[in-house]
Amino acid sequence: MALKDLAVVTGQHSEEGVLLEFWDDAARRIAVIGRTALDDTFDKLLPFGSPQRRLSVMQWNRVVQENLAAFGRIIEARYRREPVERLEVSLADIQGSGEKFTHETLRATGVQRR
Repeated sequence: MALKDLAVVTGQHSEEGVLLEFWDDAARRIAVIGRTALDDTFDKLLPFGSPQRRLSVMQWNRVVQENLAAFGRIIEARYRREPVERLEVSLADIQGSGEKFTHETLRATGVQRR
């Protein structure tokens, strides 16, 4: 099953992380990648020192957007196991996916390597 029209929601929202939407037939679905899961995934790639150590939601949106295919595969695998209206993507989902994120992942969004 391929997720239809997977997209990062860039408008205002109350989630602490990256909000994505996709469609399963005619049903709109939401996926949330928590900021902590992203922080922990990319921690070793982030520059030392405040304020760059913890990225803003807007920066995380760009990271996920630049790597939408990889995050799409992670979300799709999780959704296949648990087809719910609101999907919480965890650090375990990201780490267990086999996806490899590199310094280029961050550099493409303007975050410098440490």
